[in-house]
Amino acid sequence: MTKPSNISHEISRRAILKSGAAATTLAMLPLWAGRAEAACGTLRAGITGFNVINTLDPAQMTLIPEAYVVWGVFNCLLKFDEGMNIVPDLAESYESVSSTILRFKLREGVKLHDGVEMTSADVKFTFDRLRDDATASPHQSKFAPISEIRTPDAYTVEIETA
Repeated sequence: MTKPSNISHEISRRAILKSGAAATTLAMLPLWAGRAEAACGTLRAGITGFNVINTLDPAQMTLIPEAYVVWGVFNCLLKFDEGMNIVPDLAESYESVSSTILRFKLREGVKLHDGVEMTSADVKFTFDRLRDDATASPHQSKFAPISEIRTPDAYTVEIETA
């Protein structure tokens, strides 16, 4: 009996590597499944290509690698969606009350790192800290047009510009 010429019994290096990777992954599944619950309390992230991250304080960051981490850790009142449209994030909604006043309605139930609910006083504190000379934020000039920040209730922030 002759062997058909179109059938090959050779195994490529790529096929061996794929099989080895699949076997290793399958062998590791019980280990990962057992550790998943224990790992829920800590997030560890590897940042490659960057050798300097001096701060995780949004008021003090100056380097692009720091900004990447800060953007990944902290939320903002507003953010960009996939289409680069401005959409609410910590704010539930926002509106322009006049040519100098922006009003943000905050989402209820948002928890800070210590479990306390975020309120308009927290947002005001953040802006006031950025504007304070004692903080010496390199971003202070970006907030110079703000003349007043009001918190009419626990979930409303009004920012007035000059």
